[in-house]
Amino acid sequence: MEYTGELDENGQIPPEEVVSAMASLTGWSLDLAEPIFSGKGGITVSFADTSALFVGPPEEQREEFRVYDALQLDQTILDSLKKTLQCWAVDPELGDPDQVDVWFCGAEGGDLALPGTGVTIPAAQPYEQFPQPGAGAAPAIRRGLLPVCVVKGEGEMGEILRLRVYIHILPHN
Repeated sequence: MEYTGELDENGQIPPEEVVSAMASLTGWSLDLAEPIFSGKGGITVSFADTSALFVGPPEEQREEFRVYDALQLDQTILDSLKKTLQCWAVDPELGDPDQVDVWFCGAEGGDLALPGTGVTIPAAQPYEQFPQPGAGAAPAIRRGLLPVCVVKGEGEMGEILRLRVYIHILPHN
């Protein structure tokens, strides 16, 4: 994928576009209730009621990103999105992305209650990791570090700039 849109005030691809690229890559709805907030305190993501976290995976799934139930889908989305946005905020070659806190919340800004799983992610504290599912988890989907967005443009001195944003799909067995 190539991103040719506007960069944010820091010269980065807007975080909403990173989420959109992840949705395009996986085929999962990652609709947002409002723009992603990023600042000194971290990153906050509010999911819309139309997101796959609430409606489940699409009927026709991409084979390389197939999930077998809501629990696996939700865990993969949240853990992968957290890592992707952390690396969006802090280049791993320049700092520690894990130091960036990420909060997830529902459409109204409160706790993220995931239907059909019995899992609620509190909006009042940074997301650490998905609660461990019980035994007998479904087979894992293909995961890895996937470069999906490249920005080309000209810098102040006329040089060609290339900016890569990586989508992280994390393993969950």
